[in-house]
Amino acid sequence: MKRVGIEKAEQRLSQARKHGIRLSELAQGLDVPAFEYEWFQFLSALDSVFEVLCTTARKDPTSKQWWFGGPEKEVTKQNPILRFLHHARGADFHGLECGTAPDVTGADYQGYVQDPPFSMTFVGDDGEEFTMKGGAIHLLGNFESFTFRYRLVPVTNQRSVVFDPPTRHDGTPLSPIEAVRSSLEYYAQLVSRAQQRMTL
Repeated sequence: MKRVGIEKAEQRLSQARKHGIRLSELAQGLDVPAFEYEWFQFLSALDSVFEVLCTTARKDPTSKQWWFGGPEKEVTKQNPILRFLHHARGADFHGLECGTAPDVTGADYQGYVQDPPFSMTFVGDDGEEFTMKGGAIHLLGNFESFTFRYRLVPVTNQRSVVFDPPTRHDGTPLSPIEAVRSSLEYYAQLVSRAQQRMTL
């Protein structure tokens, strides 16, 4: 496989890792728009790893059979976690769903609103300029005692096929962060196997 394709896949995987780290940092917070933004960026980078490897293998006669005739492409498409993330990215890109939602327990959660972002510049008493920026998040509902986290939710592709979130062995849904870690681990191994087939 061409070096340029492998290196591009490595770059996309590195970007996916960075967004995965940021998602872990945001997972317990209340900044829903920031979490949804990082989620989409993660999905896009991860999807790009697959597409780059697919294109690179297609253009290399010695790797075409490895990718299309072997288990690599099919495993990626049949793995419940990878399949869900792929369709979550498509649903987010082409529609209104993103595959995650805030999950608040012990509270009457009714969604959230965000103040319009603003930026205002003032001149202080000392003549120095300073800027205030805002756009606060407000959760709606009764929150006397609650637990806030994010969960995976079903997504629908352009053919109206619904894909349910992947589950653990006991049947309970994976968390978004569990899906992130598992998919990154798989793609790191996939890129490593592709590196072994790298040519000039």
